[in-house]
Amino acid sequence: MQIPDYQNLKQRDLKSLKNLAQEIRSYILESVHKQGGHVASNLGMVEITLGITQVFDLDQDAVIFDTSHQTYTYKLLTRRSEDLPTIRTLGGLSGFTDPVESTYDKYYAGHAGTGLSLAYGEAMARKLKGVPGRVLVVVGDGALTNGISYEGLNNIGASGLPIVIILNDNEHSIS
Repeated sequence: MQIPDYQNLKQRDLKSLKNLAQEIRSYILESVHKQGGHVASNLGMVEITLGITQVFDLDQDAVIFDTSHQTYTYKLLTRRSEDLPTIRTLGGLSGFTDPVESTYDKYYAGHAGTGLSLAYGEAMARKLKGVPGRVLVVVGDGALTNGISYEGLNNIGASGLPIVIILNDNEHSIS
């Protein structure tokens, strides 16, 4: 299935984005049914990810996902839509973010709780190197059961660095 690249979504109206969200859900369900994978977390991230594409420039900004098993929509919108049926297979798409697979994946991430610290490190590195762009991190409620998340929040708060944090509090942690 050909899903439009994220750069082609900014001109779409809300109705068109809602229709695309349904198409993405169907495609994820179809692909995961054949290959296995994380269904609930990815279905819960469709609108959030579409929203991110409306606000952020994925070519310049760093988008970091805590527990990156929830990135199937992100993969679809960053030029990997035709490869989704290969997810979690030898030689196929990774079930997580993978910087070797795509420059849109900034870090390898799988464990809950690492995203905030990664975002702090990314923002600090950008500041020190003078690299433009914003840093966004998407964390789920499960990340907040991990001490490294609080360490990351402390560092972010003390630094004054401009980091956007999206909390996806679905009250399920990982399911």
